[in-house]
Amino acid sequence: MINTVTLVGRIGGDVEYKEINSVHVVAKFSVATENKYKDLKTVEWHRVSMWNKGASYCRDYIRKGDLVYIEGKLSNNKWTDKEGITRYTTEIIGLKIKLLKRTENRYNKSNTSTTGVQNERKTS
Repeated sequence: MINTVTLVGRIGGDVEYKEINSVHVVAKFSVATENKYKDLKTVEWHRVSMWNKGASYCRDYIRKGDLVYIEGKLSNNKWTDKEGITRYTTEIIGLKIKLLKRTENRYNKSNTSTTGVQNERKTS
């Protein structure tokens, strides 16, 4: 079976970065992609988590508005909230990220890096 996601989109906000148990780090952020059909354009928002080396790369180099390429897999989560209602979320576990273009309002046009990183997190 295959569980693969590929996105090219813009970072929607600041990257949330945190350490877990002093061993792992995670970066969470949203990515906007556009869908076009004839004259109709819609935007889809995707929640992405990058772990360890990928998280550190995001913390250091990825900013709101940057155009990125992401490879990863879908992860569905289920939990019960305080009112006892079952909730679901879907997120993308990023395995690879590549900066395609920095947003122009934060960086010079000449500073367009295409450096990327492959995440080291082992997934099943």
